[in-house]
Amino acid sequence: MRPLITEKGCLECHAKQGYKENDIRGGISVSIPMKPLWNVSQGSTIRLVLIHLLIWLMGIGGIVIGTVRLSKSERLRNQAEETLRKSYDELEKKVQVRTAELEEVNKALQDEITERKRAEEEITIVNKELRTINQVVKAYTGILNLQETFARVIDESLSITGLEGGTICLLNPDETLTLAAHRATSEATILDLTTNAIKVGECLCGASARDLKPLILPDRETVLKFSTREATRGEDIRFHAAFPLITKGKCLGVLCVFTRTDKKPVQRSLKLLETLTAQIALTMENAQLYGALQKHAAQLEERVAGRTAEMAEKNVELERLNKLFVGRELRMIELKERIKELEGRRDEG
Repeated sequence: MRPLITEKGCLECHAKQGYKENDIRGGISVSIPMKPLWNVSQGSTIRLVLIHLLIWLMGIGGIVIGTVRLSKSERLRNQAEETLRKSYDELEKKVQVRTAELEEVNKALQDEITERKRAEEEITIVNKELRTINQVVKAYTGILNLQETFARVIDESLSITGLEGGTICLLNPDETLTLAAHRATSEATILDLTTNAIKVGECLCGASARDLKPLILPDRETVLKFSTREATRGEDIRFHAAFPLITKGKCLGVLCVFTRTDKKPVQRSLKLLETLTAQIALTMENAQLYGALQKHAAQLEERVAGRTAEMAEKNVELERLNKLFVGRELRMIELKERIKELEGRRDEG
């Protein structure tokens, strides 16, 4: 049964009965005999149940079969994954081993390349040093003037080290130092070295001459630690290297190079300069010997000239005496002839 609700169209006929829109006026019901329907429905239900049961059993069977197959497939997949993982691990290990081997080979090649480059650079530097030594030896061989030698030595030393200043001090027999040549040296230093008798050990050059070995002072603090006279002169030297000039076990002087800047020479250039000091000392000795020979030759020429003048004076005196002697002999001869003549006349008479 369903309620019968008054609608707007119903009021045209039933408004006089007092109904209003949406009022319930009653109900409508329908009666149908259900037994035949239930019989039909029961048969259909049984068929549906059997069909659904069959479908369920088939589904269950499919699920079981699928589960078995899926499990088997999963197991096979897991086995395949495990095999793949093991293969991957083995391959990864092989790759790592191979990579390590390649890295070692690459490192060895890089080391070999680096070593070859270093060797080539070393050969280039050594060749340059040998050319420098050869040029210096050739340049010094023909120089016999001492001042020219000093000038060339300082210029070559500053060129090798790349520094700005240098000095050469000669060692005198009384073990005092004499400034022989200089570059970029302060007026106070020049005045000190030229007016004072500086003993060996009283300055940086003297310390090297005293110990007969190079003295390398790489920074301002070390310079101040070793310097004595330089400190009192207020020198702002930030690098100083002194090399004794030794030949045949004798120190002829000291070569010094220095800078007032932060620029520092490389160690190889200092070693090269130290190597050249023996040739420099030999060149200085040759120049000193040549100077002494020239001085001795001049003295000999002066002595020869003096002896020649003296001999000339004596020759003039001898000629004068000879003339006097000859004149006297002639007069004696004339007197003897005159005496003979007079004696002859006396005998005749």
